[in-house]
Amino acid sequence: MSNVTIQGKKRSDRTKVSEIYTDENNKALVETDQLAHERNIGTANQYGVGVDESNGSVVDVSTNSTDVSSSQPALLFGVYVNTAIATEAVGLHDGAGGTELITLPIGLAAGTKIEFKGIKFNTALFVESGLATGSITLEWRPQ
Repeated sequence: MSNVTIQGKKRSDRTKVSEIYTDENNKALVETDQLAHERNIGTANQYGVGVDESNGSVVDVSTNSTDVSSSQPALLFGVYVNTAIATEAVGLHDGAGGTELITLPIGLAAGTKIEFKGIKFNTALFVESGLATGSITLEWRPQ
């Protein structure tokens, strides 16, 4: 690992800096975020620890079955109710027709937020409902 002098201080090429600097060979120094092997640059803090990042998917529950995670394993962190759940309960399943891990009951009010620490859907995150009406936003990320 090479050291360079920046503003009078010796720094390694893995030092996080707020501007782009070059070393003695005129190579750009990379920020710590890039070295943390994060999926998206900027999602790790200065210690290389991942910062929570997730996808938000709005689901119209009147559609009988919705594959939220494109048939990939997923982690679920939250559900936000946009429009009240009516007529029938909504199930969050591990795969199409798979095990129902969460049930959103009839009458769940708009504005309700349910948080999870990361429920694992091993097959895929599916929203399944028969005659239900309403809209939810799922906070999730691929596994």
